[in-house]
Amino acid sequence: MGKTISLLLFSMILNPTIKTGSFPKTMILSIKLFNSGRTISDYSKNQKAVRNSLVDNDLHIQPLVASPVTWLKKSSKTYRKSAKMSPVFKFTAEISKRKITIIKNYKKINSLKELIKKFEGKPVLVDMWATWCEPCKEEFSFNQGLYSFLDKTDIELVYISVDKDAQEGNWKKDMTDFKLFGQHLRANQNFQDDLSVLLYGAKGGLSLPHYLLFSKSGTLLDKNLPSPSTEKKLYLMIEQYLSAKN
Repeated sequence: MGKTISLLLFSMILNPTIKTGSFPKTMILSIKLFNSGRTISDYSKNQKAVRNSLVDNDLHIQPLVASPVTWLKKSSKTYRKSAKMSPVFKFTAEISKRKITIIKNYKKINSLKELIKKFEGKPVLVDMWATWCEPCKEEFSFNQGLYSFLDKTDIELVYISVDKDAQEGNWKKDMTDFKLFGQHLRANQNFQDDLSVLLYGAKGGLSLPHYLLFSKSGTLLDKNLPSPSTEKKLYLMIEQYLSAKN
C-alpha cells in the first residue's frame, strides 16, 4: 500500500495535471524506479547509471542538476513541454548498418510506383510520417528492434514524410535526432495525392503513422501493416508475406 501511494505521489509531482485513469510516461518512470529497486535518492547519487538502466527508448528523463527535489520540479516542467522536447533515445551497441540517406532528386518523384521501382530486387517497408505527428515519433522509440529485424531479413526501409516545404529544416533535424536510419523523401503534392488514392480511393488527407510492405518485385503486399510497437506481431506478418509466393 505504501509503495502504491508513493508511486502515485511521485507521478503527481512529476505531472500535477494527472487525472484518474490516465497512464502518463511519468507513471511508467515511477514504476520502473520502484520495480528496479531504485529510489529517488539512488537516482540523485548516480544519475547516469540509473538513467541508463531505466530508459527503454520511450522516456525522456531530465538529468539531475542538484537534488531530487530540483529534478522533480524540472521534470514536471519538462513533461508538460514534452511535445517540444528533443528526443533522448538510448540504443545499445550498433543500431544498424544502415545510414540516414535522402533520396536523390526526391522532389521529382510523383508516385509510390516511381519510388518503389528504385529499390527493385529488395522488399521495402514504407513508414509514412511527419514532423508534427506525435504518434509517429512515439513509434520511433521501437526502431532498434525494427532495425535488427530488417537487417536480418535484408528489407529496405523508406521513410516518406508528408511535411510541407516550410518544414524541410525540421524534417532533416528530426531524421537525425530520432536516428531514422533508412531512405528518406518528402512527398510533394502529386505524391501525396497518389498515396491518398491508393490508401483510401480518393484524394484527400492521410492518416499517420502508416506502414506499407512491398515485395522484391514491387508488388504491394499490405497497405496497412501493424506499427513497430507491436514488435513480434509485425515481424511475423512480414516474414509470412515474404515467405509466400507473390
